Amino acid sequence: MKYIEVKLPKSTVFLTNDEIQCMLRENPGLYKESLKRGKYILRSRQQKQREAKKIL
Repeated sequence: MKYIEVKLPKSTVFLTNDEIQCMLRENPGLYKESLKRGKYILRSRQQKQREAKKIL
């Protein structure tokens, strides 16, 4: 079984994929916000990669 490591202040939590999905289903606002954040982070990474390629 695979675990997802989540580092928190003063602790580290290991959750399964099903546990995370359950938590997100119970809190739709958190799910929506995390999707937005994920899209922003992935787009930002892609843009940085494109910029790095232009420099080289």
